[in-house]
Amino acid sequence: MTLPVSETRETIRVLEGVDEVARGTLRFIWNAKEKIDVCSDSNGPSVVMGVEASKRLIVDWKDSGKKVRFLTEITKENEKFVKDLAKVIEVRHLDGVTGNFAVSDAPEYIATAVLREAQPATRLIYSNARAIAEQQTYLFEALWKKGIPAEQRIMQLDEGVQPIQTRVLEGDTAIREFMQKMLASPGELIACTEASALEPVYDLLLKRFEDMLANKRAAENRPAKWLTSIGPEDVPMMQKWVGLGIEIRHISKLPPLNFGCTESEMLVSLERGERAVQRAFVSNDPSSVRHFRSVFDELWRNGIDAT
Repeated sequence: MTLPVSETRETIRVLEGVDEVARGTLRFIWNAKEKIDVCSDSNGPSVVMGVEASKRLIVDWKDSGKKVRFLTEITKENEKFVKDLAKVIEVRHLDGVTGNFAVSDAPEYIATAVLREAQPATRLIYSNARAIAEQQTYLFEALWKKGIPAEQRIMQLDEGVQPIQTRVLEGDTAIREFMQKMLASPGELIACTEASALEPVYDLLLKRFEDMLANKRAAENRPAKWLTSIGPEDVPMMQKWVGLGIEIRHISKLPPLNFGCTESEMLVSLERGERAVQRAFVSNDPSSVRHFRSVFDELWRNGIDAT
């Protein structure tokens, strides 16, 4: 294949057809000085490793000594291609990533709108405009930082391991849905909150404990502990909660944040409205869950039984 002559002035061009796209891609690779960054949707790995011409380009990347980073969404469908790709270059996974582009330190930029599984691209946008390349480099770096190593994602897929997620939920609906999920989880449920904090989710708690009261074994495997500060005006409500089967202890001074944990997830209230939580930090990060559970355990040991 004859390589096209490199551009000497800034330009933006659209390349049409498999041959022109292949020529433009090859020029992009050879013009790179030390690094190439690639972002693609979930079809990208199959295009690179499933098309022979693209596969040869990967070998060229490796042999050139240039650093190549590849960001994509890794799924069960493309896992085989990703495993082969990760043997050659660094690959990361990002949920829902879209857009198909590459940027180099030439500086140059290429992009295609659509990739089809194991088929070469037929249309390519090319530019050597520095401003465009710098903008896309910034975008790639932001996405790359959010990605996780391919090996970690493949383990999640192969072993059914849940990906670690830490995020902020906004609004009563999203927070109630997360609480409902927590309440359905097996194992111990703990909460450290103000006395009034559980009232808005009484219906959710009632459903959990009605199910448990109907199944003694489930109740034994899903205990619930609540740590709070109880005033005289709170006693009738506490009696109601105890009647549901919640073990309650009183402490005079609560920590500044209301929180609840299952054995695998946690929720920390960041902002409350007149009744319900409106903003919350949630995570299934094991280290975060362990931290809040250890805080709870220490406070629980010093608490006074509400009954």
